[in-house]
Amino acid sequence: MNGRNREHSNTDVTTLHDRCERLVVITMGCVAILVIAPFAVFRFESGNYQMAILDALLIFAIGITIAHNRSASNKRFSNLALLIILSLAAIVVSMKLGIVGLMWTYPLIILYFFILSIRMATFASLMLLGILIAVFYHQQNTIFDTLAERLSYLASCFMAASQAAIFSSVTHGRRRVLEYGATRDALTVALNRGAMGPELERAIAACDRHNEASCLLALDLDHFKQVNDTHGHGAGDQVLIDFVSLVKRGLRREDQLFRHGGEEFLVLLRNTDAAGMRHVEALLHQRIRSSLRCPGGPVTTSMGGAQLRRGERADQWLRRADEHLYAAKAAGRDTSVLDQSCQRNSATASVAMGKADSLAHTSA
Repeated sequence: MNGRNREHSNTDVTTLHDRCERLVVITMGCVAILVIAPFAVFRFESGNYQMAILDALLIFAIGITIAHNRSASNKRFSNLALLIILSLAAIVVSMKLGIVGLMWTYPLIILYFFILSIRMATFASLMLLGILIAVFYHQQNTIFDTLAERLSYLASCFMAASQAAIFSSVTHGRRRVLEYGATRDALTVALNRGAMGPELERAIAACDRHNEASCLLALDLDHFKQVNDTHGHGAGDQVLIDFVSLVKRGLRREDQLFRHGGEEFLVLLRNTDAAGMRHVEALLHQRIRSSLRCPGGPVTTSMGGAQLRRGERADQWLRRADEHLYAAKAAGRDTSVLDQSCQRNSATASVAMGKADSLAHTSA
């Protein structure tokens, strides 16, 4: 182990994705203002005050939306507001200017696929085209002269939406691959420390808001350095891979396994109280004792467990689990020390906790 003071990665892929999406929305909004502003000036000078006022209101609404997006923690509202404003503007401009106004629907459809999911963007595009079809029939003599022109416009919109959907699908697929790689340990494919911080914060938020119980199990392979020194790092790597596979088979789908560093791992048990943690600990210990092997024989593990307390910070929660893990090692390894409320042998645990401080300075 690395000791009690560990650096926690600040990398949060979801946050990075949100920032990128926010940047796209703000950039698109600024571009829309820069493009619309000259038209507003031109129409005002030409005496088309109605359209000039509409352009000015649109610029004002986009500006307010951008400002809200920059300052608000919930960007979804700002994104939807921007799309609704632009969609209404495209419909009104199409009704007022005819075919010239319809040209603005192409970038709008593409913007749908930049901001929304593919399913929602497809739905929004169909809704927009459905409304425009109704406009065609209402103003069929002023927008398009022939049926062929109307069908050509709809076909071109369909092509724009299809290409945007393909691009969005490829981009989302690549992002998922990058997110998976950024949050996984390369050797064991367990979640890494970069993914651990946000998940602990979510568990803390659920505890504070909804009184949801969560527990942490810290696991450390006993005498793992001897495995590497005696049998080589290849054998040690295989032990780690087998260990992760064994642990995952003993967890629920909602439980999460993190590689904290070296041979130390953490299991986050959401919606689990102390009794549930004790059950998981017993199951994992039984699996590991019976199945985990290296070329030199069985490999055991020590565990420390802590249930989240209301008002507790992530570092405090981790520290308690870590202290219990040190106590398990002080008790002779191949054992567990959990919170006092769920100890099966509290006397042994108390003695082990007393030895833990000295072990923390002399043993990994």
